Amino acid sequence: MACSSVAALMWEARNFLAWQTDSGIDGWTGLSINDVDRYMDLRAPKLTRCSLKAVAERLRSLLRYLHITGRVTMDLSGHVIAPTLYAYEGVPSVLDRGQIAAVLESAKKDKTSSCSAMRTSGSYATVGESPQPRSTASQPIRRAGVMEPTLYRAQPLKSA
Repeated sequence: MACSSVAALMWEARNFLAWQTDSGIDGWTGLSINDVDRYMDLRAPKLTRCSLKAVAERLRSLLRYLHITGRVTMDLSGHVIAPTLYAYEGVPSVLDRGQIAAVLESAKKDKTSSCSAMRTSGSYATVGESPQPRSTASQPIRRAGVMEPTLYRAQPLKSA
């Protein structure tokens, strides 16, 4: 395990122990789900979703350790709920009026589309479009060194 991971786990354990002492909870045997929830409620307002998930994972690890070593009778680690993180968690989900106006203005300035640019440049084979009808022969068409897919006539199925 990386030194930074061990340091983060140790910090969380010390912070939880200090909170437990300050809260007047006597020893590990009296530790309950409500106590763990109160600790998470204390930590949550100051953290992002990503940081809150990391805290929950570190607290789960501590609670699992306490249970495995017999310091706590019930395994409380399964009761620690962490937020779900999404692929684009860091991307803002709301744009203000100025940002929307900037996006619309940029879209208005962009008059070219990729298809029209491809047609004018003559690279039809790369997008699968051709200004002339495709051949139905069994040989593929070669244009500008690019092989186009061959089109075959559908043969009727013969019944036996």
